[in-house]
Amino acid sequence: MAITYTWKVTKIQTADIGNKKTAVTRVEWDKIGEEDGLTGVFHGVTTLSTDEIDESFIPLTKVKEKDVLRWVQEKIDLPQSQHIDTQIKKMITDQKVVNKDTKLPWEK
Repeated sequence: MAITYTWKVTKIQTADIGNKKTAVTRVEWDKIGEEDGLTGVFHGVTTLSTDEIDESFIPLTKVKEKDVLRWVQEKIDLPQSQHIDTQIKKMITDQKVVNKDTKLPWEK
């Protein structure tokens, strides 16, 4: 089965930038992967530059999670995206391995 991914904003920070009051400037987020009931979570932080805020400003009272996630995802390039997905896949794969205590074969 393929990994299903979801994104979630966990925290934002804001600042007054020029005439833009409470602009979102920093985002903490999770990308969650799930496969066969197993989950891997990558925690990330994205800082938005003043230029990005000028171009995509939405008053805080009208900001929706999908807006913030779009800003975050636009900043993640392909190598970063591949790294994130690789880490999530590793977390899920590691859960599939069941380690058990085993008697040492040379000890009776």
